Amino acid sequence: ARAEARQREEARRRDVLVGRVTGGALAGLLLVAVLLFLLLRAQRRHAAELRLQALRDPLTGIDNRRAFLQHAGSLLPPRAEAPSPVLMLIDVDHFKRINDTAGHPQGDRVLVLVSAFLCEAVGDQGRVSRIGGEEFAVLCPRLEGDAAMRLAETLRTGVASLPLPAQAGPGSVTASIGVAVFDALRHRDVDDWMRAADAALYAAKSSGRDRAVAATTTD
Repeated sequence: ARAEARQREEARRRDVLVGRVTGGALAGLLLVAVLLFLLLRAQRRHAAELRLQALRDPLTGIDNRRAFLQHAGSLLPPRAEAPSPVLMLIDVDHFKRINDTAGHPQGDRVLVLVSAFLCEAVGDQGRVSRIGGEEFAVLCPRLEGDAAMRLAETLRTGVASLPLPAQAGPGSVTASIGVAVFDALRHRDVDDWMRAADAALYAAKSSGRDRAVAATTTD
């Protein structure tokens, strides 16, 4: 009887030990699974942040050139009769003068100010990007030519009316704007579309700056 009792006690102890070991192993596996989940979630969040940073201008927080090109490509109509998007290229006039006289920090403040105004004025009609030093782009998916020029004039006059920081120097800042409606018969891709808008922007600057010019049918 004593031998059987000892055997039963040893069996009970083995069962308790096995239970503890199994429970510890399960708890360890659960902890590892939780840690892996948290690690993967952090990696995904970090990857998403990196992708976002790759498409954002670090100064103004709006789309950069890469994001602009992606968005512009997505707007190209598949058919000639489809609604044509509008591209505006906006260049701040004599911006180098601000950098040279007031310094680059003040020039950056002016760019942030212009960027904020453009985003507010464009609203849900389009999307604003900074594609160069003092050059911005506005993509409007559904604007007719006349409406696009009215918006361009609103942007031009609004930029000229912006209150500049006192440190940026006296006077105001102006902008020249080139406007091009995508034409599937003449523009094969985004590059052709941008060349048309750039030619209109060059015409605006050549004719005195602080004006908006529409691309001609031969651009």
